[in-house]
Amino acid sequence: MTTAESGALPPVSVIMAVYNGERYVAEAVESVLRQTHEDFEFIIVNDGSIDRTQAILDGYAARDGRIRVINQANVDQPASLNRALRATSNDWVAVLDADDICVPRRLETQLRALQWLPSVRVLGSYAFWMDQAGRNRGIRPLGPTSIPEFEKLVERGGRIAIVHPSVMMHRPTILALGGYDPKFGAAADMELWSRVSDEHVVISLPEPLVYYRFQSESMSATRFFEQQLMLRWSEARQIARRRGLVPPTLEEYFKSPGGRFALRRLNQLRKDWKEYLKFRKRLESWRGRRLRALLIRAVAMPLSPRVFARRVFARRH
Repeated sequence: MTTAESGALPPVSVIMAVYNGERYVAEAVESVLRQTHEDFEFIIVNDGSIDRTQAILDGYAARDGRIRVINQANVDQPASLNRALRATSNDWVAVLDADDICVPRRLETQLRALQWLPSVRVLGSYAFWMDQAGRNRGIRPLGPTSIPEFEKLVERGGRIAIVHPSVMMHRPTILALGGYDPKFGAAADMELWSRVSDEHVVISLPEPLVYYRFQSESMSATRFFEQQLMLRWSEARQIARRRGLVPPTLEEYFKSPGGRFALRRLNQLRKDWKEYLKFRKRLESWRGRRLRALLIRAVAMPLSPRVFARRVFARRH
């Protein structure tokens, strides 16, 4: 479908950062090339890969002039995405991770939605869960799906969570805010949304527009506990900003009541382990390892005291 046939939608940029992605990156690139909205540039940063990633990307760039590959030494995903963002030339930029897949109408659907939502500066979507073999495992509904819902979430100080590889964001707004902050590592995307949400609208379309690969090698899995710490620090900084205070450094956050009290830290650690084991249980179930999944469930049960107490009580009566 040409741009004219799709209603004269504006050109868009797509960015991706990839490190040692030879297993899945071709699927991700192909999903962008199959978009119904064809007026795009595709900036891919090869973040120091030592496998066949560069050869795969160079092959695609040689065949399609819309693809530009930037090769660099490894610096981690947030800094790589910032480099890709600075290299783009369009106002709207879509993000895709190297192991995920866009549905064919993703770009067109988001661009059309943005025509009706002029106050939105970050627009995500729901996602299909996908296992390592590429099988659809259901829908991941994440993020406020309307402006009133977003406003209520901000009012009560809730966390803005959006499926990162589903995001289309307004480049001038993101660059004015400094882009991703690399010191937040695996939580850099949600920290960025927190800053955007101070002044602008961040929502998701209640429609799955990407396939999100759920796997043990993902950054959210391998750096899970770091991510949770960074998210809590990000929330503390957002609270400070909205109160007109200087946002705390990580060291200052640790020294604050929220980071200092032993019981509070233990409760946070309990919640982190509960969520991590929930992740592992889902992964083992999808792999068909039912016994492992049951064992993980048994280990996780005491981490949910109310659920554990209800089940014990039910068995005794």
